[in-house]
Amino acid sequence: MISTYRRQLSLFIIVYVIFSLTIKIVNAFENVHPRINQKILIGPHNINAHPGETIQLPCIVSKQFDATVTWCWNDFCTLGKAQLVRHDTIYDGLISIYQYAAYPRFRLLINERLNHYNLSITNVSHKDEGIFQCQIQRTMYAHEARSERVRLTVIGIKRCLKLFIFIDYFLFSSCLLLAPPNDQPRLLLPNMPLKQGQSAKITCVSSPSKPASKLILYKNEQILTTELSSSTYIYELDINTNKNLTKLIYTIKDPDSSWNNIIIKCKQIYEFTNYSQLYVTGKIQVHYKPKVRIESQNRHPLTVNSTATFRCIAQGNPEPQFKWFANSIDLSSLTSSIINIPLSKHVHNHSIGCTAINSVGMTNTSIRLLIRHPPVLIIHPPKFVTLNLDSKSSSNPTVLRCIVDSYPRAKITWYRYGEIIAEGSLFNLTNITKREQQGIYSYHIETDGFEPIKNDFIIYIKDFFLGKPLIYIQESKQYNRLFECQVYSSSPILRITWRLNDEPIESSDQLSISTTCDDYSCKSKLVYDYPTIIPSSNSLNRLSCIGENEFGIEQSRLYQMDTSDGTATKKFFFFFFLHYLDFYFVFFLI
Repeated sequence: MISTYRRQLSLFIIVYVIFSLTIKIVNAFENVHPRINQKILIGPHNINAHPGETIQLPCIVSKQFDATVTWCWNDFCTLGKAQLVRHDTIYDGLISIYQYAAYPRFRLLINERLNHYNLSITNVSHKDEGIFQCQIQRTMYAHEARSERVRLTVIGIKRCLKLFIFIDYFLFSSCLLLAPPNDQPRLLLPNMPLKQGQSAKITCVSSPSKPASKLILYKNEQILTTELSSSTYIYELDINTNKNLTKLIYTIKDPDSSWNNIIIKCKQIYEFTNYSQLYVTGKIQVHYKPKVRIESQNRHPLTVNSTATFRCIAQGNPEPQFKWFANSIDLSSLTSSIINIPLSKHVHNHSIGCTAINSVGMTNTSIRLLIRHPPVLIIHPPKFVTLNLDSKSSSNPTVLRCIVDSYPRAKITWYRYGEIIAEGSLFNLTNITKREQQGIYSYHIETDGFEPIKNDFIIYIKDFFLGKPLIYIQESKQYNRLFECQVYSSSPILRITWRLNDEPIESSDQLSISTTCDDYSCKSKLVYDYPTIIPSSNSLNRLSCIGENEFGIEQSRLYQMDTSDGTATKKFFFFFFLHYLDFYFVFFLI
């Protein structure tokens, strides 16, 4: 038993050593001869030759060192044994010339350094016509590679015209080297209808001729582009007639609506005689998934409390079915292509969509309902804003917000005494750092198609020690002979009085004074009969309003009035600041 184990162990060691050496040899071999992706760098092309000429078909390759390059003639890929004829030395290497024993006029010209394997044919005759192809044989480390199949056509019309130009009989009987096609081309179409997403091939085959005819493919009278990725030309020899065939294969990569009901035409052109051009036509039909869009049937912009009409327009083959959907309205029961929707503000900016479905697939599209509605203030600035510049507390507001719901979008502008100071929904209060910046501010909301909204608000700067009030006096903009005195204060307002020429005036038959108050302000209105309360037109008439709180009073003289014609005429206006109690008092005429 021990001897048997020893023999098995020895056998295992021998196999392991042989396997290791084999791997090392293979690795060394690969280092010397690395793998190369075999391919044809420059291949042959179609050639029209005359009898007696010498032609050369190029074949420049990239290959493994041990790969064999061969030539195929009419799909016969071995031309037999080749014998070395001679070596020619040129500037870029040594050319070895081999002659095929079975075809003495066929020679293989090899430049090993440049990997040239060109096929040369001397004294070309009509027997040499056919399809040629260069091939690199498959090796242990690389796949085979093949060139394009090219056609050699031998024409003898020049030589015949030169020899028999004056002898009509011999011209026609000896020079039947040109053989025009005797029939129209054939158009091979795939089974109809085509289906979107599945590629299909259109094949046009020429009638046999010599040399081969040219083919052109049309799509509704427009020449189809001949990109290499879509079109392929194949040249073959018709064994029955010994003539040439041309095949044009066009690949429709993704048939869609642009191919439906298209007329395909294949035209056959024979360039060597005045032979008439022949063509054949066919029709393409495609089943494709719908293309869909929603069209508004409304002549005017959408508004609240109206009805909107929409139409779903879809193109598809087969004819599609419709379904509607929305994110706020149940439309699942609607299958008509036209729908009517009642509009309200709550559906503004919501979407409505249409789905078109057929046997190929379905397509969705949607639009947003943009409904015109007037501006509504969601957040607006307070009428009275108090800032304490002496306090470092975070209780001071930093911005004022004006949020508006409207469509179209509203434009918000901030003003101070008629001058634009900011735009947008936010007004920054951190820029207000001086008492001179307090006063009346306003914001204007402008929405296209709706009346603008204009509101005033007061920015009041509170003194840390005195809580000083703000007084604003003006003549009414709406009514004649009416003055308004507006007093703002964070502490209670005790009294508002009027003075004319430094004399107090009170309500009477000639004038009336009324005062109303809210949380932060009081408004006093003075309505007067001017000729009665102003007895002389030559006197200096001055009207003022006095505001009083627990910290003091404020008075301002306004203007001089000329009453010569019985009406008040503004002579001047000014701002007057009384710093004794630090009231802010403004009195002017509009």
